[in-house]
Amino acid sequence: MTHRPSHSRIGRRDRRAMWPALLASTLTLVTSFTSSGCDSDGCGPGGCGPDASDEPSRFVVGTAAYEWVDEARPEPFTEAADDHRIVPVRAWYPADATGAERAPYFLGALQAELTAASIGLPPDTFASLQVSASIDAPLAASLPDDSSPFPVLIFSPGMSTPPEFYSYQLADLASRGYVVFALGHPYATGNIVFSDGSVAPELPEMPADDARDRSIATWSLDQRFVLSRVQELALPGSGDRMAGRIDLAQVGVFGHSRGGAAAAQSCLEDARFAACADLDGSVSTVVLETPPSRPFLLMRSELNDVTLDPFFARLAGPAHQIRIAGAGHNSFSDLPRVVRDLQLPLDPEDMLLGSLAAERTFEINAAYLDAFFSAELRAASDDWFFEPPPFEEVEVTHGGSFTTGR
Repeated sequence: MTHRPSHSRIGRRDRRAMWPALLASTLTLVTSFTSSGCDSDGCGPGGCGPDASDEPSRFVVGTAAYEWVDEARPEPFTEAADDHRIVPVRAWYPADATGAERAPYFLGALQAELTAASIGLPPDTFASLQVSASIDAPLAASLPDDSSPFPVLIFSPGMSTPPEFYSYQLADLASRGYVVFALGHPYATGNIVFSDGSVAPELPEMPADDARDRSIATWSLDQRFVLSRVQELALPGSGDRMAGRIDLAQVGVFGHSRGGAAAAQSCLEDARFAACADLDGSVSTVVLETPPSRPFLLMRSELNDVTLDPFFARLAGPAHQIRIAGAGHNSFSDLPRVVRDLQLPLDPEDMLLGSLAAERTFEINAAYLDAFFSAELRAASDDWFFEPPPFEEVEVTHGGSFTTGR
């Protein structure tokens, strides 16, 4: 996972009136969960994550694993001529699964053991960690007053950070009615265990000047490839739980750190993405020179990233920048909660966890991600962004087409 990094309106469909109401209640729902769910539900051996059964307006959550091979693309990090890029994906989605067992935080025991070992912890460190989701549960029916299909989100983690370390955040989004596909990027986001038992170890990034830009481009291709496979899942007759139930006209892409940079590049290069969010990720050279024009959310920690001020200033489309006082670079992941609740012997400063309480960072992240994607993918009101922030730690700036607006 990241330790002290060296880098210092698309047309929208009408939705039913429930979505503005849901947006308005975002803060209430998140506060209810973070103030009570973790004390009683346990963020550790007892499990943690949104317990949708406590919130009538939330869905229970399902999770499922996919693994897709891009036959058109050689694996860039190996030398074997017949080795094609494999992208592992974990889906989080609204489910019909009342009373089902909770899912392990890491679906694979070996994945959990390798992750623990990579940061100097005992192999069974994450064995008892759970999240409020049911493995392979059926996709939920829509809410009674809204027959619309569920919007889709594609997510990428940070460099050296397995996508599992965002499980609480992604399960929270799923409980709000999004279908989220979280990618692992082989040889870059920790050790990845494939379905056949083979392992793609994390490799050090090469020192070439353009290595970072090439890595971002590879991750962006992974995101776009996964969206193509998701489109196949959605086809009637595909046999998948997603068939005919997800909204491929309303797709967002987001990520943390390197994953956020990849999301920005995907939004620049692929018109299928209607909205994008970058959580504290330095953008690539091509994106810095030609920022995407689609609606954009930029969430920032106290890290002084030299690419993000000029990037935000150049955004032409609707854009919001959220600065969070006290947030560390890894505050956009589950790590503050995992480290605290498992009492891991890791230095919060070295882990870039920030000084803000774990529940508070979760609360802020969840509220703004839901508000942004609700506005852009569900046509909910975006007035929430222009009101005084409900969090004293937050500073909001509007860019792009908002600079001369409201």
